[in-house]
Amino acid sequence: MFKNMLIGAMLVASSFSALAEQKTIQIIDISEELIFSSTGEIFEIHDNETLALARSAQRTGAEIAVQINENSDAHDFLGKRDVILSIELVSRPVANKDRRNNEPVKPAKLLNDYITDFNSQSDLESFFYNLTTRTKSRSQCYNRAHVWSWELYRQFYKGQRIQTGKVWVYFTKKYIKEYGHKWWFHIAPYLTVRGDIKVIDRSFSNKPESIQDWTNRFIVTNEKCDEVKLYSQYEARKYSVNCVVMRSSVHYWQPYQLKNAELKGQAQTDWNSYEVKKAYSNAIGWFSKPPKL
Repeated sequence: MFKNMLIGAMLVASSFSALAEQKTIQIIDISEELIFSSTGEIFEIHDNETLALARSAQRTGAEIAVQINENSDAHDFLGKRDVILSIELVSRPVANKDRRNNEPVKPAKLLNDYITDFNSQSDLESFFYNLTTRTKSRSQCYNRAHVWSWELYRQFYKGQRIQTGKVWVYFTKKYIKEYGHKWWFHIAPYLTVRGDIKVIDRSFSNKPESIQDWTNRFIVTNEKCDEVKLYSQYEARKYSVNCVVMRSSVHYWQPYQLKNAELKGQAQTDWNSYEVKKAYSNAIGWFSKPPKL
């Protein structure tokens, strides 16, 4: 039944206007007519049949291709969201993807590698301003963060490769509902200057800045976000606070890896060439290749 419905949705897709865009996602959560995707975007669905397809895909863990209209600017966090027009099955369903086994799992460490510490803000800025700004406007933040981190890792400071950490800000359902937010998370690399954290976000910032200054760009209340160490601590705050911050080593690429670190004890401890290639393809261009070390 699910397969037949998906085939029907594929046929309907051929009639969409040129404004429609296709992208591949997994559905992380559904709240009323809001679809929380693996890319970080929040989409809307306005018809019951497509919403039923979305719920089926969420239950099975299937990867899907969605046709969306382009209502919004990807750099605008508030305002009109993109709408899913149709759904097509891409991968086979993966049932019980996040089920725990009977044995207790020890959460893996998120901060499990070095992060370069600079002597001064000016030392850091000399590298910051050389990072690429030619990223695509509709690329995902986790891919841009990986590209910038790789660019820095190819360079040296005080005789050692520059290695970032990553900082994640999660926008809770409370905040999303109240302010019409269009993303459920954002991520950027960070480095430190004499121990002080400096976020590296070339898409939104013109200089390295503190976590508070960085989150103020996306949180209209300018409040300080709770900082947590486990993904479940973010999930527990979805209805009580507006935002949550987490930090990890550079090797964590997408939010599901933070979740798996806790639920399955799966640590990300090194660069993954597939992830770096995917990041360059999405953030820079389809045929873009990451520069070699």
